[in-house]
Amino acid sequence: MTAPSSQQPSPQSVIEAAERNRALANCVYGAAKLSYDESIAEFKRLREALQTAQLRREQCTENLTKATDALNLADLVLTGAMTDGLDNVEVGKVESTTLTTSKSAPTSTAPTPAAAPPAAVAPPAAVAPPGPGLLGRIRIKIGGRRYGEDGKERFCDYGDYGDYEGGLNDAGQRHGKGKMTYDSKSSYEGGFVDNKFEGPRGVYQWADGDEHDGEWKGGERHGMGKFKKSSGGVEYAMYNNGISMGLGVKWSDDLKTATRMVDGDDKGEISLEEAETIAKERFGFPVPH
Repeated sequence: MTAPSSQQPSPQSVIEAAERNRALANCVYGAAKLSYDESIAEFKRLREALQTAQLRREQCTENLTKATDALNLADLVLTGAMTDGLDNVEVGKVESTTLTTSKSAPTSTAPTPAAAPPAAVAPPAAVAPPGPGLLGRIRIKIGGRRYGEDGKERFCDYGDYGDYEGGLNDAGQRHGKGKMTYDSKSSYEGGFVDNKFEGPRGVYQWADGDEHDGEWKGGERHGMGKFKKSSGGVEYAMYNNGISMGLGVKWSDDLKTATRMVDGDDKGEISLEEAETIAKERFGFPVPH
């Protein structure tokens, strides 16, 4: 066996080795930089796609509300024609109609006797309970409002009309604490700002018993929230304008297994101990039971 050589490497060989290592490091850095730039570009693309999707959702919601109002109006015309006949209807005219697209109460013009000067147009009046006749029993306002047979104003969220109990602002919009009970049997109870769900806590319950309890802003889930299924499953998530973002946790219907959630996607089962840690440290919520 040959003994190890005690000869020291020459300075030139050390320099050459260093140059090779530097060239290798430059290659690794270049590849990492390229991957980073591609990731940033992909992130920007996804963010733009998300913004476009949110805009389209808002447009679809607006169109749905308008379509619902139009269908309600058609139903009213048909119902009125079937129950009252067409006694109050003339071509191009509906007596006592209260259809309006404005937020103020409709005005009325007094009839003008023969050879008499035209009567003055009455100023806008407070909304009164609807009178008899076609379209007189139910008032409609295109844009998310209508009135029931008792003359009480109703509100529409995401195409679903309902009755409201709670505070209003000077413009007649829902503002402060209140409760909506919808025709679909869903409900919302919590804060409102300028007619939209908003506040540190609001509970929306679907007709099937599922519910979301959490923070709201601008009519969307925004901030921490708990989603509880009627079957028993629970999910804790952080929302941004209605979209689940970041780390969350979900429990099965029997609460015996837990899953890590990231941006609303299932990332695999975790231990109940880890689920408890996420619940307490990220959300400040107790473990569901």
